[in-house]
Amino acid sequence: MIRPQKAGGTGRDSFSPYQPEYLPDCLEAGTLNVSGIAGLGAAVNFILGETVEAIRNKEQILTDYALNQLQCLDKVIIYGSGNPEKMVGVISFNVRNVPAVEIAYVLDEVYGIMVRAGLHCAPTTHSLIETELTGTVRMSWGYFNQKEDIDRVVSALSEVLSKV
Repeated sequence: MIRPQKAGGTGRDSFSPYQPEYLPDCLEAGTLNVSGIAGLGAAVNFILGETVEAIRNKEQILTDYALNQLQCLDKVIIYGSGNPEKMVGVISFNVRNVPAVEIAYVLDEVYGIMVRAGLHCAPTTHSLIETELTGTVRMSWGYFNQKEDIDRVVSALSEVLSKV
């Protein structure tokens, strides 16, 4: 028999102080995450409607575009393969002689652009690319982003670089 990880909140049998012993209630402590289940269903339906291929294609187009735009900026060091077919919608970069945390702070506070700075839970990788002391700035995008969103980041970085 499968044993529940947690017990309590007896669901349908709310007058009982004990977890029911019958299926499926014995495995369902508390109120079901109805909004989470509905959200998961909507997400699956969306992906099936759009197709994984279309979503991946758009991600590759945006990745290629972002790489090309960032490469035009002086002092920007891009990490990774540089091949959108071997990447997901994430690019790690640094600005030469400027700590990653400072770039992230300015992008957030001045331009309202959220990126992440640090070791990204991958200290071994940062050791390999020799950024274990500085980390990197990581930008990412999803299916609902557009090229204009990347242009906004690149424009902000360009302004920051003009002041460095």
